[in-house]
Amino acid sequence: MINFGSIKVVHMKIGTSYGKDKARTAVRAILEVANVRNWPLEIIFCVGCCGCSSKDKSQNANYRGNVLLSQKAGSYTNKFKGKKLSFKNINTYDMDETWFQRLGQPQDCQDHIHTTKADCIYSGDTVMAEENSADELRGYHNYDLIGIEMEGCGIAHELRSWDKSRVSELKLPKDMRRDSFLVVKGVSDHAGSDKTGKHPTNFFGQSTDRVDDDQRQEIATLHSVALVCRALSIIAKVD
Repeated sequence: MINFGSIKVVHMKIGTSYGKDKARTAVRAILEVANVRNWPLEIIFCVGCCGCSSKDKSQNANYRGNVLLSQKAGSYTNKFKGKKLSFKNINTYDMDETWFQRLGQPQDCQDHIHTTKADCIYSGDTVMAEENSADELRGYHNYDLIGIEMEGCGIAHELRSWDKSRVSELKLPKDMRRDSFLVVKGVSDHAGSDKTGKHPTNFFGQSTDRVDDDQRQEIATLHSVALVCRALSIIAKVD
């Protein structure tokens, strides 16, 4: 646990490409310790990088480096039918409205960090590397812009499991609800061909030279972490 001014922060690294099951396991561990130690948990942030799919393809390059914010998290399962990726079990979940609004305040948190409001941020079991498949997922609910990553809905599933539990040791901490989480992820690609090769992004408001996927992921993740830390510092009154 880290003291962040008047706020106590628990940080847990899930790792890359582990997916929603690993995220669910991590959240379960945090909730179990929180109950034993009586931690006053209020919100779980899922930070990192993601891909995106936009209805307006002319804007794709402009989203790189932006942090996506949404009030909806989504989940799906996918598999190949021949060479075509198909989707099923597509569901959406509400995320924390208060923190969505806090992180979306330009004058407070967003100095040199570009944010974009997405219709939903989806989580799946595999990396999305085909733009047509990403567009198909976005079109399921006729959304204009979605994020695509691998961890967020694991948090949603675990919180809902604890919320429905009748076992006292497996109840949510008193200040938490089933929607007490927010996926905050920077865009590193548009879930397609730009996962390979070098492409420009933005770094704290400044356009970069062409950089590879690893570098774009690092920048996108840094932006998401910085945005959350800025919001926390305002509440905690940290200089």
